[in-house]
Amino acid sequence: DTQTWHEINHLDGFQWPIGQIRLAHDNRTVIAAEIDWPTRKARTTVQDLQDHEKSTSIEGQRLLDVDDSKGVAAFASDDGYISLRSFPNLELINRFSDRLLGTICGSFSASGRYFAAGSIYNASQVWDLSNANHISQLIRRGHSSSVRDIAFFADDRFIITASTNAVFEVWEVASRSVQMVFHPNSGGTWSIGVGTNNTNFALGHENGGIQIHDGADISSLRRSIIRSA
Repeated sequence: DTQTWHEINHLDGFQWPIGQIRLAHDNRTVIAAEIDWPTRKARTTVQDLQDHEKSTSIEGQRLLDVDDSKGVAAFASDDGYISLRSFPNLELINRFSDRLLGTICGSFSASGRYFAAGSIYNASQVWDLSNANHISQLIRRGHSSSVRDIAFFADDRFIITASTNAVFEVWEVASRSVQMVFHPNSGGTWSIGVGTNNTNFALGHENGGIQIHDGADISSLRRSIIRSA
């Protein structure tokens, strides 16, 4: 059966392509991240969907992730900082040094304790946010290429990083030790999604393929390709 989708709202007036967009749980607010790729200029806007005159924008901040349940969003800026801002008001909560620079992706853990980010400089980093006065940082270098996407498993113990040369790694947060390196042979890996069951995860590839993986036993990963270009 074919479903018919009806547009219920429409927003215009953005200057650059929308690189990332999130809809709040209450369906009243949307956060949209614009980016001008040639100049790498960025702007993020929070828009009230019931009152189009009500919006908040910040310049020069690249949206990395939103934890809607806790009302916080993470941003990277060219001045070498990661900032945490309230959502939807975008008021500054905290900021900390981005020692790697070149951050292009980020993810909050399910518990909200950790935030992880991937860099174009073949590295990733994790911050422990549990103490706002002293946010500790772990850096893991040695990725084989730029880290295009990063995600936590639901128990906060493990992270998956996807590199642009079609290699992804599963590694433990506490020890930074690699548990698995996998080459899916499906072109560059551009996005990761992790299931709430803490084992299954999905990879999106630049060639139009999607792969679903069962990582319950990392040492003997089972793979199921559900679509390929």
